[in-house]
Amino acid sequence: KADSDEKQAGDAVQAGEGDLGTGKEAVTVENQNQAETHQNNDSVSQSEPEAQQNVPESQQEEPEAAWPEYFEPGRYEGVPNEVYHAANGISSTQVKDARVSLMYFNARHVEKTIVKERSPVLDMGNLVHVLALQPENLEAEFSVEPEIPEGAFTTTATLREFIDAHNASLPALLSADDIKALLEEYNATLPSQMPLGASVDETYASYEQLPEEFQRIENGTKHTATAMK
Repeated sequence: KADSDEKQAGDAVQAGEGDLGTGKEAVTVENQNQAETHQNNDSVSQSEPEAQQNVPESQQEEPEAAWPEYFEPGRYEGVPNEVYHAANGISSTQVKDARVSLMYFNARHVEKTIVKERSPVLDMGNLVHVLALQPENLEAEFSVEPEIPEGAFTTTATLREFIDAHNASLPALLSADDIKALLEEYNATLPSQMPLGASVDETYASYEQLPEEFQRIENGTKHTATAMK
């Protein structure tokens, strides 16, 4: 029994030592994990400024493409419109004319003895071309009809309609009888006319009855019948 107790005590001591060993290992692993976490945090904090420094570089504008003065045969994409028209080469229209006849191509595009005839169809095609590729040349190459404002007079009928509507809103015109009645009514408010008189004395008597502003013959001069009348 004593041997068995000593054996159990020895086992307990060994078990305790094993527990201490496990505890040291746990502490060591935990410290190691903390160190790795701290190191990772440092690396993250150090990489953030680098990422921030790289952002402006990615936002920098790319330099404009330099187009050659002479285009070799090949396929070119993204060519600006002004570069396309100024570049060497032949257009699709010239290719179509060359397929018809090389003499026709030479006469139309080289010698220019064939005058280009205009038609509504070609004008519409040119308009679509300008609107799609050269909108800045629209006003220079085409005459754009101005927009007619609402209510504007566009025909004789619309002008006549406006005049008739305006005349209908005016007061009615007076007839000849109405005008005569108004004149007689006004004349009735005026002072009665002075008789001219059959003799110089009668004319002088009428002249003396006039208001002073109408007696224009100076005093001391002869009052003739003609002057007083």
